Amino acid sequence: MSEWQTIDTAPKDGSKFIGFDGVRPFLCYSTKHYVKWPHEEGGPTFRDGWSGDYYDCISPEDPTHWMPLPSMPGK
Repeated sequence: MSEWQTIDTAPKDGSKFIGFDGVRPFLCYSTKHYVKWPHEEGGPTFRDGWSGDYYDCISPEDPTHWMPLPSMPGK
């Protein structure tokens, strides 16, 4: 079984993994976010970030840890 790792080591190629934000785990992946307003971190521009889904359709963006998805079950 994989151990939780800090988010700075997570894959940044768009592949999915299990993320954790301090509350609960969720499906997560790296993405580019468009920052529209100039006062938001120097926008407008695209910035690297995280996206994903909880079972209730909340889109988390601040995971602190991650682990790979488990292998698919065999026959």
